[in-house]
Amino acid sequence: MDDWQLLKSYASDDSQDAFTEIVTRHVNLVYSAALRQVREPELARDVTQLVFANLARQAKSLKPKGTLAGWLYRDASFTSRDVLRRERRRFAREQEAVAMQDCETDMAHDWPRIQPRLDAALSQLGQTDRDAVLLRFFEQRSLKDIGSVLGMAEDTAGKRVSRALEKLRALLARDGITTTSDALSGALTAYAVHAAPAGIAAGILATSLAAGSAAAATGTTTFIELLTMTTKLKATIAAIAVAASIGTPLFMQHAEIKSLRTRNQALVAQTSQFGALQAENERLSNRVAQTVGANNSMSDEQRAELNRLRAEVARLRATTNEARQLRQELSRLRSPQRPGPGAAQPDNFPRESWAFAGYATPESTMQSLAWAALQGDVNTFLNSMSPDRQSRQRQDWQKMGRNETQVRDRLTREFGGTKAIRIDGRQFISENEVIFSTFIERNNGSGEKANVRLQRIDNQWKIADTHDPNEPVEPGVTVEVVK
Repeated sequence: MDDWQLLKSYASDDSQDAFTEIVTRHVNLVYSAALRQVREPELARDVTQLVFANLARQAKSLKPKGTLAGWLYRDASFTSRDVLRRERRRFAREQEAVAMQDCETDMAHDWPRIQPRLDAALSQLGQTDRDAVLLRFFEQRSLKDIGSVLGMAEDTAGKRVSRALEKLRALLARDGITTTSDALSGALTAYAVHAAPAGIAAGILATSLAAGSAAAATGTTTFIELLTMTTKLKATIAAIAVAASIGTPLFMQHAEIKSLRTRNQALVAQTSQFGALQAENERLSNRVAQTVGANNSMSDEQRAELNRLRAEVARLRATTNEARQLRQELSRLRSPQRPGPGAAQPDNFPRESWAFAGYATPESTMQSLAWAALQGDVNTFLNSMSPDRQSRQRQDWQKMGRNETQVRDRLTREFGGTKAIRIDGRQFISENEVIFSTFIERNNGSGEKANVRLQRIDNQWKIADTHDPNEPVEPGVTVEVVK
């Protein structure tokens, strides 16, 4: 049989032998073409796997035209270019991260020298220049917003900011603090503004409203009266605390529960922005990378914008890390306590709660995979796995002679008979790898256990392997839950 007949046999009859013969005939051709273009054996291996996976997916739609060897060669070339682009993007991100760390180090070195004299220098600027600096670096306003506030065009506002920054640098230089406009811009953006302590806004609001009410009643409020009202307010709070101490045990228990609920709500609100922060981080990194390419021809204004973007990316990265920690804390708070000392109740995901939850956490990846299987969404099901795991899963389906329709039906039937997926324990191998001890509960009351290994790949958690819970967790020893 020629190549096209073999492919037709595979497409119509799911003939595993036919596809194996195609691979045997052309694997050397595809691997060699990939190796010449990507220059690395591991990348060439990946390209070869992707090419034959593409052939398997398109087997039914391909028309006998020319030779199959020609089609495989063209697809190997296209796939090699895609892989090389991906590797270049990864390398660029790594280089940018190194450059960003150097920039952050320079800014951290300059700031301790600038901070003591900053406010004195700012006070010597003219009002418009000082407003421009405050709006740009302290309130993080865009040039368009600054122009609107100061009553000038956006381009004029940018020039005003650059001139004001240079004046500020010159004033600092008079005090023996030498720096560049770029370094000063980055230091101001990264360190000039600090978050106010938690709860201060509520105290200010209470005092201000009290002063406003008194002024409305008497027509005026002196500073001494304001201090008196504040003192009375503190005395009232102290009296309430003394009275509450009578019922300390019950009050403490209630307060602890209330505090946990409050923290839970706050964490939910903050971690809801996690995906947006990651997207914004990526967007700013791309903008910085594009700007760096034209660094040699940048104006002073563009350099200032570059430093502002670098500092913003650094701050977003710090915020992203904080959000990730808050997410972990939220997961801990959401886990109720099981009866018994120190025993944690396992996470439970009943079938009714399954939904596509993304891949930001190991738990959300488990839920996304279960939802995709229940919906018969084969692509999303596979996207919940690591690339190696995807490849092995496809190979297993091919060995069993299952086409996409049969796979979809099998997934829907298998997970449709599942009542819930429960996480009984977690073994953290590293910050990028965790093993879940899971229990899959069936509708008929039966169940099975599996150890599921998840890995973080490009900030997304993917299912790598599943293991027999009765066997030691060793790489390469896998037990498939769904086939």
